[in-house]
Amino acid sequence: MTKTRPFPTMSVRGLTPWATLEVDYNYILAFYKYPQSVRCLMLKYRERDRKTVLKWSRVRGPKNLHWAVDVILKMQHNPDEAQAFLELLVELWNEQIQPLRTETEKRLALDVEKLKREVNAEADEYLSWAAKGVYSIKFLYLINKLLMLQNRHSVSEEEMLKKLLEPLKIYKDLYRVLSVATQPMINE
Repeated sequence: MTKTRPFPTMSVRGLTPWATLEVDYNYILAFYKYPQSVRCLMLKYRERDRKTVLKWSRVRGPKNLHWAVDVILKMQHNPDEAQAFLELLVELWNEQIQPLRTETEKRLALDVEKLKREVNAEADEYLSWAAKGVYSIKFLYLINKLLMLQNRHSVSEEEMLKKLLEPLKIYKDLYRVLSVATQPMINE
């Protein structure tokens, strides 16, 4: 019989996660409510240490630079799927993601089982990306969706995400993408 090791804690700076979500046995995403605000959301994650089976990275905040570079790497292998994925993200941003104004809205948007079903359905569309880049499609999709939910609460973060998605979609200017992606985020 194989022993399963429990996932490590995601508590950070005295905050306990509101919910956690395991992705592909390699990532743990956690979302936290800021104590000062009903509306604000903070996102953190841990990644399995690739050198050993039992260790995990420290708890860290996602950076736009990491996922943007990963999408660029994937773009080199399948530009059509990259465009489709970026279109999906733009559509999510423009048509589905709204600020979470109440606890009920937050609970519905961050329902772990619902997020798992959604990401599993979306991941099937990008199978050729499975072994390309660093992150899995499931992780990229979830991290972007959750960053969008987080960013809808800050005008400056909203603008930064829009400024990043558009150049990535047309991918003509690597330096513009990197410049936008390296701007600091709120939860860093």
